[in-house]
Amino acid sequence: MKRWLSITLLLLLTLCFSLGAAGETVNISRELAPGVTVEASITLPEKDTYSTYKVAYADLTQDPARSAQALADALFSDAASPRTTQQQLDEYREGGVVVSSQAGESVYSGQDGRLRYQKDFLIQRYGNSAVEAMLWEKGASDGNIEDFSAQSALDAALSALNPYRGDFDISLYRAYGITGDMLRAGYDAAQTPQPDPPFGPADDQYVFQFVYVLDGLPVFSESKEEDNVIWRNTLANPVMSAYKGQVYVNREGVYALYVDHPELGQAGEPRTILTADQALDALGAFLGNQILQFPIQITGGWVEYLPVPNQGSFYEGELRPFWCFSTSVYLDDGTGQGDWFSDRTYLVNAFTGKVRT
Repeated sequence: MKRWLSITLLLLLTLCFSLGAAGETVNISRELAPGVTVEASITLPEKDTYSTYKVAYADLTQDPARSAQALADALFSDAASPRTTQQQLDEYREGGVVVSSQAGESVYSGQDGRLRYQKDFLIQRYGNSAVEAMLWEKGASDGNIEDFSAQSALDAALSALNPYRGDFDISLYRAYGITGDMLRAGYDAAQTPQPDPPFGPADDQYVFQFVYVLDGLPVFSESKEEDNVIWRNTLANPVMSAYKGQVYVNREGVYALYVDHPELGQAGEPRTILTADQALDALGAFLGNQILQFPIQITGGWVEYLPVPNQGSFYEGELRPFWCFSTSVYLDDGTGQGDWFSDRTYLVNAFTGKVRT
């Protein structure tokens, strides 16, 4: 399979970009059903035929190249530091193996395909909760940190992530610059004691979020659905865990790596997918049969692969292409005034037109 990396410095200077494939973007404006309109920029897929794929989360503890010991050998910066190994295995595939060094580094190799590396003392110093708050509250900068090249940090992140992406391509989804001053301000605002020494230039860092890509389409990644993702995973319509990669880089190099490692299996026969208008018509028919509390507007659309698990399993399943349509709803404040607010994203099976509920 041809592999490529979507890497441009331009992406570092924005907080996000469209994850639709690099196909044509069209604007669609029309009514789908009473109370349902389309005012959307739709990213068209590059092709009109796609396959399904078998997919599974492998037991990395049984993989010689991705066992905890192998990961420690590959990732630990202090190879001579004494190590300890801790088994965290159980019959439900919810465990793994941890290898830690006295130098403060650790790796985790999971039975569920999860791989983790971190330098513990740095994680503690940064205060992981403060970093996460910066990410999700959009408090991070969107450009270069002074005297710390975003491109060199990205190169280091890709070098660390590349061996563990399997048969998938990867694409940069978001890049954040977080300075020690920003962390210090966050701690001051929360009235939380800072570490000793307090945050400073040594704590400057970039955080890179990547998604997997297959046949030019993004593969479901929870990181790119920030609003109302719970609808995607219900007892009636479960999905497998999100596929994603996240890398933290400070001035000394990569200090944390979080990777979900799915394995790609056999491909099905290519089939023609619905056009954007056909998928919108299917969604309109579905919403037209619902009792709508508020007007709905379709605001965007793209095609991605969604991993649907096999019956009774969250570790093996099938990647299927779905049309995804983001929406907004109009909320009236009771005085005749109102505004549009982002709402859920609807999924339409790209082969059958069935709306996933």
